[in-house]
Amino acid sequence: MVMGTLLTAQNIFGVIFIVIALVQFYFARNYARTIKQQGTTGPQTFAPMTTWLNYVSSIIFLVVGLSLIFGSLSH
Repeated sequence: MVMGTLLTAQNIFGVIFIVIALVQFYFARNYARTIKQQGTTGPQTFAPMTTWLNYVSSIIFLVVGLSLIFGSLSH
């Protein structure tokens, strides 16, 4: 019976959201490092906003994933 409660759709989607959050955080960090090291070829005023929105979306994905597994959205 433990395997039945372990592999529910909510837990699977929670793990998927957590993986998406980690990948999104990696992309945001990589983009921020690239901008700091190499700069941009032109005036890109949207670069800081893009970086922060990537961080915010990764936090949102992480919160949704954790709430699907442990929080009020579970069962």
